[in-house]
Amino acid sequence: MSDEERSTGREPDLTEWWQKTHDQDSSAEKMWDAWQQPHRSLIITALQVLDRPIESVYEIGCGSGPNLRYLRDKYPGALRLGGNEPVDAMRAWAAERLAINIDPEPFPMKPAGRWDVVFSCYALAYVTPPQLLAGLAAMHGATSTIILAEPSAEVAPYGPWGMYSIRGALPAWAHNYTAALKATGWLPTWRWPVIPHVDGLNTVLIAEEPK
Repeated sequence: MSDEERSTGREPDLTEWWQKTHDQDSSAEKMWDAWQQPHRSLIITALQVLDRPIESVYEIGCGSGPNLRYLRDKYPGALRLGGNEPVDAMRAWAAERLAINIDPEPFPMKPAGRWDVVFSCYALAYVTPPQLLAGLAAMHGATSTIILAEPSAEVAPYGPWGMYSIRGALPAWAHNYTAALKATGWLPTWRWPVIPHVDGLNTVLIAEEPK
């Protein structure tokens, strides 16, 4: 990746951008209809790697619910699903069509109750490093397992922890998730690359709460 593709100087507020540009039914419907995109199978693979019964799954930044819709299709009636989404139109769309509760609090936040797995898929790329660290720390007690499918620093096409743009698209954070998980008391257990990357999504990580 060239130097020009790494953001320098004052970073944009990606949370504000997401709220302003996606709080409408047309964006929610478009995202919902994209539920069969191939990269969503990464979450299924990660659940299978765990090799134990999974009964409940919570998604960070679920948008209008395409990943949760995909999980429901693959595990009909077998999973209790939940998530959080601060964008009103996205949250309302997911809650209505999935008939589940979607929390409105923005990340960093802590899910209510206990979940077998908490995961994110290209959601944490829009939070700052301090928000990421606070959110991961908050997950203790809510789950024993975190799955992250995200643009990750130090893995091609990215260099060090920072904000990058792929082919001129909106910049997004490539966090060093291994370092962030360790710094917040999680034990990384699995990591594998996504080849080729999907719009910058290049890594899947699994971390467990130390016993």
